[in-house]
Amino acid sequence: MIVDPYFDEIASPILLHPLFLSMKKYCAHGNVSVYEHSLSVAIYAYLYAKKRGLNLDYSSLIRGALLHDFYLYDWHHSGEGHKLHGFRHPFFAYKNAKKYFSINKKEGNIIRSHMFPFVFWIFPTSKEAWIVIKSDKRCAIDEMKKGKNK
Repeated sequence: MIVDPYFDEIASPILLHPLFLSMKKYCAHGNVSVYEHSLSVAIYAYLYAKKRGLNLDYSSLIRGALLHDFYLYDWHHSGEGHKLHGFRHPFFAYKNAKKYFSINKKEGNIIRSHMFPFVFWIFPTSKEAWIVIKSDKRCAIDEMKKGKNK
C-alpha cells in the first residue's frame, strides 16, 4: 500500500502502465526521476486535501497529478527537439495522457495548467488544479534542494 486503499485503487492502473513505468529512466529534478516526482506530487496533493477535509474530486486530483508530467522524454537533452520544455511539456503530457488513458475534462485541465503562472494562457479551472500546481512547485523545490545537498 502506498498511501491508503482509495489512493492505491485510483493510482495503480497508471503506476503499473508500461509507459508510466518508463518515466523511471527520465530525470526530473536533482536525482529524482519523473516517475518519482509525479508520484510525490500525487501523494502530496492527496494528503494535503485529505488533511483539510476538502470536498473534491479525489480521483481526478490523483490522476491529474500522476499524469501532469507524462511527456515521455528526457528534457535535459535539448538537441532532441525539447527546447522550451517549461512551456511545452504540459501539452505533450496532455496529448500522451489522452492517448493512453481515458481522462476527463478536469484531469485535462490539471495537466495542461500545472505550470501556471509560467504558462499563463492555460488557467486552472478547479480546486484540484490549484492543489496540483502548489504540490508540483513544492515537490520540485524539495527535490532540487535535496539534489544540491548531495
